Amino acid sequence: MTCNPKWPEIKSQLRSGQNFSDVPIVVARVFRRRLALFEKALHTMFRNAGKVIYLIRSIEFQKCRGLPHAHILIKLERDCVEPAHIDSIISASMPSSPEDADLIQKFMIHKHPRESDPPSDYCQRLC
Repeated sequence: MTCNPKWPEIKSQLRSGQNFSDVPIVVARVFRRRLALFEKALHTMFRNAGKVIYLIRSIEFQKCRGLPHAHILIKLERDCVEPAHIDSIISASMPSSPEDADLIQKFMIHKHPRESDPPSDYCQRLC
């Protein structure tokens, strides 16, 4: 999970001319709250696999942009090995809602820029 500086909770706390790096305490608090909500959802997301045995997370800050992100490892009672169980958790289809489809296109599909384009902010930015 990676912090998004465009989250409304962060943007609403910025004064004119400020960006997310000017309010690190706000960024950290918003990220922590959203991470807690995500972890709560993880506890109920995999119903076919039983209870959560443990959840381990490591929070790091990106080198260039300074935004927090978390690596999460979750161990469940039972393995998800049946295709139906996996399909109940993971979906690779575009949502029918145009608003949701726009969000997927904007935030979840990774595209490398053409060689003639400037480097992308996310994967090719030079620090």
